[in-house]
Amino acid sequence: MTLMAEDLNVFGLPHNHMKRLVGNIEEKVLSTNFSDEESYYSLLNTLNNGFNELISHEAIEDHYIIHPLLPRLPSTVKVTLQNDVHSDNRLDLLHGKVKQQLNMDVVSHSERLHFGKQLQEELFSLKLIPHMNEEEEVFQPLLMQYFTQQELRSIKLTVIKLHNLPDCRQPEAPAKAPICQLPPEVVLQIFSYLSPRDLCQCAQVNSFFSRTAFVGKLWTRLFPVRWLSGHWESCSPTSYDERSLEHLAHHGDEEDSGNSTVSLSMSRLYDFVCYLLPKVGPHVKLLDFAHAGRMEIKYLYQALSLCPNLTVLDLSYTSTSDFAFTGLIRNHSASKLEYLNLSGCGWISDLTLERLAKAFKSSAKTSTNTSSEISKCFSSSSSCNNRNHEKPRLCCLRLSGCHLITDKGLRAMGSVGVFYHLKFLDLSGIHNITAAGLETFLQMCPSLRPDMLFYCDNITDGPYSTDANGCQNIDSSKLCCRNF
Repeated sequence: MTLMAEDLNVFGLPHNHMKRLVGNIEEKVLSTNFSDEESYYSLLNTLNNGFNELISHEAIEDHYIIHPLLPRLPSTVKVTLQNDVHSDNRLDLLHGKVKQQLNMDVVSHSERLHFGKQLQEELFSLKLIPHMNEEEEVFQPLLMQYFTQQELRSIKLTVIKLHNLPDCRQPEAPAKAPICQLPPEVVLQIFSYLSPRDLCQCAQVNSFFSRTAFVGKLWTRLFPVRWLSGHWESCSPTSYDERSLEHLAHHGDEEDSGNSTVSLSMSRLYDFVCYLLPKVGPHVKLLDFAHAGRMEIKYLYQALSLCPNLTVLDLSYTSTSDFAFTGLIRNHSASKLEYLNLSGCGWISDLTLERLAKAFKSSAKTSTNTSSEISKCFSSSSSCNNRNHEKPRLCCLRLSGCHLITDKGLRAMGSVGVFYHLKFLDLSGIHNITAAGLETFLQMCPSLRPDMLFYCDNITDGPYSTDANGCQNIDSSKLCCRNF
């Protein structure tokens, strides 16, 4: 093309930009790991922005180039071109599928892989760059033939100006805030420093912030009681200090012993269970309701139902009852539990332990070997990594003050191998278990050392009488049989 013709080429600069954009999109689609959730949503945001720009580009070409040209063409040429110009809606359909994926709260691993395969097939079938080359070869000569040089220069300037706008299709919309133009992974890193309250506020800004604020990795540890009591900053879901099971076992009650029981607002707890957990529940590893006091069991039941991958559950000093645990059993997720604290739950009975045993038994059949959020046990010499991980992995159980529990409940859990990895057990304040029942039960706990066992002082002929620990509830406000 001569210098004069290049000066009149209305497609040149916009098409060069669009070809670079398409090349970047195709390269990212081919290099994306669809198994990784962050990479997947980063690609979806890139595609959404890129497809918006491509569709806007086609709208500009139709309005300022193709539509003014058609009336000047002979009727035979016009009919042929009208059937070919931007009549293919496959780009719009693919864009709609991308937006649908972005609007879904949770996309499973298999769904991501399936959509990735579908995306590659449909994207490359569009042949976007060959289509642009064809436009240059067909329409530019016709424009040169039926338009004056002044008209072509005017069209070119208009088209270039519109392509440089922040939003060509909706010029009345405000430009995106600078932070929204950052890569999603950078915004996610920034959000990781925010408190839960700040994350929820950010989610109300726009759809991009909403999706990023509820990415699962930001919500693996939840402390609703502390948050709803106003303690936000010290207990953010990403800044919580990861403690070993040994620390949890020895200090799980001690750390909260000075805290008074909290009276939760049912409306705020309802918001937590009904609005937050459906978005992040599958990613939650730690759920701490300690010292919640009186709370409606239906909310606790629903919370446990929405968190199928819990490894740490603290319900100490709550009004939880046997019914709440049907929520945990419902998703067959009990085998993932490694730390369970029911201290001070006076309404818990053998029925809860029997239901847990049933859940452990059924979920162990379908569970796969996964790395634990809390992988270190009490000593390097007794690492759980060399154990049979198909067995339930409960390492720490606190039942202090659950005075309704008897030998029957412990026997039910022990019979399905629940205590294979157990390394800490607190039965303080449980006066209905017997020495014989405790002796039988401990035979089911091959990993439990005597110094990690606590039981009622009234069991004078109990196992490990010289090495095991007595009741921890004597001379404290906690439930002890000697207080009756």
